[in-house]
Amino acid sequence: MTTRLTLLLLATPIVAVLCVPFYNRVTPTLDGWPFFYWWQTGCVLAGALLTGAAYLLDARAVRKAAARSQEGGA
Repeated sequence: MTTRLTLLLLATPIVAVLCVPFYNRVTPTLDGWPFFYWWQTGCVLAGALLTGAAYLLDARAVRKAAARSQEGGA
């Protein structure tokens, strides 16, 4: 029961990390960290949040499908 939104949520952090020319630089720095490092750290955190959101959306879709199948079979 994968929806397009679920796939988009899963693909976003992958695409963000693959756009290396965008973040392959030192400036701006954040508390002494070059942009390259805090961009990748942000992608890891965003990836975890987006993966969790995709899981919740998919689980909700599965529950709805199960409820519909039980209503039809009863």
